[in-house]
Amino acid sequence: MRTVINVKSGGSTPISGMVHSVVLLIVLVGAGPLAEQIPTALLAGILIKVGLDIIDWGFLRRAHKLSLKTSVVMYGVLLMTVFWDLIWAVLVGVFIANMLTIDSITETQLEGMDEDNPLSKDDQAKNALPADEKALLDRCSGEVMLFRLKGPLSFGAAKGISERMMLVRNYKVLILDITDVPRLGVTATLAIEDMMQEAKNNSRKAFVAGANEKVKDRLAKFGVEGIIETRKEALETALKEIA
Repeated sequence: MRTVINVKSGGSTPISGMVHSVVLLIVLVGAGPLAEQIPTALLAGILIKVGLDIIDWGFLRRAHKLSLKTSVVMYGVLLMTVFWDLIWAVLVGVFIANMLTIDSITETQLEGMDEDNPLSKDDQAKNALPADEKALLDRCSGEVMLFRLKGPLSFGAAKGISERMMLVRNYKVLILDITDVPRLGVTATLAIEDMMQEAKNNSRKAFVAGANEKVKDRLAKFGVEGIIETRKEALETALKEIA
């Protein structure tokens, strides 16, 4: 809870967790009599407000669009948290989510996928482009960010996507190339949605290129806009935007 409140309050470091621990230690060691004077009703009100703030309401409104497996895991963890124990609920949820992810990746590998690097750097991506697409990117004069994603993306890849979110501000147009992404997890989808929203908030154009039908369907369910069929079409559209 303190982590979410820290982030929503503008924090960017783990300092809030350390401060919380120190304050709690002080209360337990020497300031107990002072804390005892705080009305329980007041503490309950604060707890309710914090609890409501950490709920991702936007995600819950779209939770019914999730796959059956994902829904079972999410609601199962919710019920275990309420009626059993928070720590055990998280452990069981993470374990099952890992098993489902491994199963998904294994299935993809059996289909002949040999790419196991989920993220690649922009400069490496540029060198790997076909000649006509590389020429289009060169004509953009460094004003287009081509962010290529590869392989099946699960919650593990979401962190890498989120870490690069702030790079959007340095370019006029963002192109998320997911041509080589056969599968997209819920957390990675939310990370892509956040990156697109970050571009919009900074008055930048953003496009998603190359999604297969399954990935495109998932992105559409989460309301991601700017989906373009191919990377080349996205580059041509980006060139028109900066012209």
